[in-house]
Amino acid sequence: MSCNKRKREPEPEAGISRSDAVRMLWDNTHLGIGAVAGAMWLVDHTGGFPVTMLAMQAAAWVGYKQHTTAPFDSLAYFCREVMHDIVALEGLPAEEMRLLQHVGFALPSRGRLDCVYEVGTGLLEDAELDKGVALSLLLPELCNAMTDAQYSRCVVFAAAYKAGKTVEGLATAVVPKDYIFQHGMRIGRH
Repeated sequence: MSCNKRKREPEPEAGISRSDAVRMLWDNTHLGIGAVAGAMWLVDHTGGFPVTMLAMQAAAWVGYKQHTTAPFDSLAYFCREVMHDIVALEGLPAEEMRLLQHVGFALPSRGRLDCVYEVGTGLLEDAELDKGVALSLLLPELCNAMTDAQYSRCVVFAAAYKAGKTVEGLATAVVPKDYIFQHGMRIGRH
């Protein structure tokens, strides 16, 4: 009995999902939450998820330069020290330029993170707020539909929930406590 074996074509790269990208950048690197959020913003505005590893590396490099970099930092330093010895994929500088050109080199100078820290500073530690922001990056549909006031209060609530703390005074006339509780819990439980 003969069996005709066909040579299999290589599977196309499936790409990295949003949740995998957030976890990869937040849990497995030394990137600050601002750089992670910057990378997610750039991916969202240049084609979205799933994303290739090359595009994710380029977005992380842009986010790092936008939110964290020091004048002496280089791509080699970024790969070695920040990303834990990853090998920069071939074509990374060209992919960085492609992403930046796609958004017209217009990266936001003030983001939603600033709103979160304005509301949460004094209520929670920065690391706790960072965790709330990271969780919010996993729910873009929910969070993108919120105003900055709604987003910042829900993220602070989620951060407090994850830290096992309570915070008071988040509700306003525009953002009622029921809204904060409902959506903050959804973010915090993710």
